[in-house]
Amino acid sequence: MRKFLIFLFLFSAVLWAQNLDFTAEDNPNDDGSAILLKWNAAEIGAATLRITKLEENGDTTLVYLSSDVIGQYILGDGIQPKVPANFRLQALDVTGNILAEKEVTAVAKAQWFNTNKISLLIMAIILTAAIVYYIFSARSGKELYIRKIAGLESIDESVGRATEMGRPILFIPGTLDLDDMQTISGLSILSKLAQRAAEYEARLIVPVCRSMVLSTAKEVVKEAYLRAGRPDAYDPDAVFYLTDDQFGFVAGGDGIIVRGKTG
Repeated sequence: MRKFLIFLFLFSAVLWAQNLDFTAEDNPNDDGSAILLKWNAAEIGAATLRITKLEENGDTTLVYLSSDVIGQYILGDGIQPKVPANFRLQALDVTGNILAEKEVTAVAKAQWFNTNKISLLIMAIILTAAIVYYIFSARSGKELYIRKIAGLESIDESVGRATEMGRPILFIPGTLDLDDMQTISGLSILSKLAQRAAEYEARLIVPVCRSMVLSTAKEVVKEAYLRAGRPDAYDPDAVFYLTDDQFGFVAGGDGIIVRGKTG
C-alpha cells in the first residue's frame, strides 16, 4: 500500500509538472539587459505563482509573485548580456503548499535592430534616396523646379513702382542686433533689394538702430551695387544710424515716410 501511495504521489507530481508551462527567453528589441518570462498554469488550479531567480552562490531572489495563472513578465534588474540566468516557477495552493515547480535557463542578447521601429528606417531610406537623387540631378544640369516665395517676388514689383513714381525706397532690416535671426534675414533681403534698386536707379533709404548692423548693412548695400555693375551709384549716406530708442526709432521712421513720401 505504501509503495502504491508513493508511486501515486510521484506520478501526480510529474503530471502537474507537465501541465505547468514556464519559459524564459531573451526580450526582443533591446540591448540585452532583460529576460522575458512566460507561464501558463491554468490546468493546475494554483492560487499563487512565485518566480525566483537562482543565483550562482545558491541563493534565491524573488522576482515576481502573481495570482494570474497565465501571464508574462519582463525582468530587467540584474540581467547581463550573454550571461545565463536560471529561474524557478512554483505553483502554490491557497495554503502555500507547492503544487508544481519548473526551472528554466535563458541568456539575454543585444539586438542590432529594433524591429518595432522599422517604419522609421524605411522613411530614412526614402528621404536619403530623395536627397541623393536631387543632388545628382542638379549636378547633371537638370532643371529643377524651386517654388517661388511670393513676398520676395513682390520686391521687384515694389522697386518698379517706386521708380515709376520717382519715390525713394525705405527698408528697415530689423530692430534687433546682428546676432538675431530677424536682422540676419533682413540683411539678406536688403542685398537683393539694393541690387534691384541699383539696376532701376532708384534711391534707397536704410535707417538702422544698432551700430553693428550699420557697418554690416553698408557693406551689404555696397556689394549689391557692385554686383549690379553700378558702383558709382552707391551712396554711403543711404544707410545711416537713427537711434536705438524704440519710440524714437518709430518716430524717425514715420517722419521719413511722411517727408520723403517713400514707395
